[in-house]
Amino acid sequence: MEKTKFILTDDDKLVSLKNSVTPDRLICYPERIDLSEVHQLFAEGEIVFLNRFFQESSITRWKEENAETEEKRRRVKEWFDNIGVKRYFKQTHIIKEVILPKFTTGKYKEYDDLRLYKLIDYIRTYWSTIESEIKNKKLSSDIIEGIKSSVMLKAFKYKDGNKIDEYRSPGEIYFSKRYGKSEVMEDLFEGIEDIYFLSTYYLNREKREIKKKKRGKQKVEYTWKKFFEILDLWKSPRVVKEEKWTSIRGIEKYNWVKKDYSTSGMHEIYGDAYSEDIERLIEHCSNINDQHEIQKRMTLLWGSLEKNWKSYKEKEYC
Repeated sequence: MEKTKFILTDDDKLVSLKNSVTPDRLICYPERIDLSEVHQLFAEGEIVFLNRFFQESSITRWKEENAETEEKRRRVKEWFDNIGVKRYFKQTHIIKEVILPKFTTGKYKEYDDLRLYKLIDYIRTYWSTIESEIKNKKLSSDIIEGIKSSVMLKAFKYKDGNKIDEYRSPGEIYFSKRYGKSEVMEDLFEGIEDIYFLSTYYLNREKREIKKKKRGKQKVEYTWKKFFEILDLWKSPRVVKEEKWTSIRGIEKYNWVKKDYSTSGMHEIYGDAYSEDIERLIEHCSNINDQHEIQKRMTLLWGSLEKNWKSYKEKEYC
């Protein structure tokens, strides 16, 4: 039965209960969401919606004159429930159960830039829906941290004078100049290798899509800039917080920490905050002879720290 194609879908196709090509495929009841949008985004059949004959009465009420047919429908739906057909499946479920696993499992590496853009854009488009469901206690707020820690964004760095594109976690990326006049991290870290900046692909792609915008398309409440700010991209030097206890016994750079700060004489600390990027910046400036250039860099450094100091405090860095 798992291999036999007998499940009728909303687009009048017959599929089997299981698919060896897409083992994590989901079968769902038809919903109010735009199914054509879902089919376009997940063309590989990762999500299958049942034919509208099986829809929930809460979605569209039907008038069934044949009592025998209605009884068969009820019994079949009971069986669907037993085999794991998703009764309630909305945009937030698509984000949590279909999109995020593509990143956590590494499946995203098989996709091209456009496919990955569409996945990220879907999250951005329905971010207000996520917020609404969290507010109404229909969804756990953990999904926000799940998104931040899972998704990968298109970024670029410089290596041996060459610009290299890579997909990186939001917490590793700085805003590039294109995202606003106030974004100065490219200027601050100019000439320093292996620093990641957000690609302009998202803005360029959006411009092309606006020209051919379809009527009735979901209104996006968050700009790309605002969305990336929510994902915690960096507007000032990146600081990393150590999330484990670290022994500092005999380590010269921690000599300033007094012994009485230790617990039980172990001389360990927790939550140390450090910035390799600032260290690399200082090292880079030490090799620059132009004092005006050094002064310019330091002005950018202290200015960006001062402007964004609140965000460091909110993240309990120091």
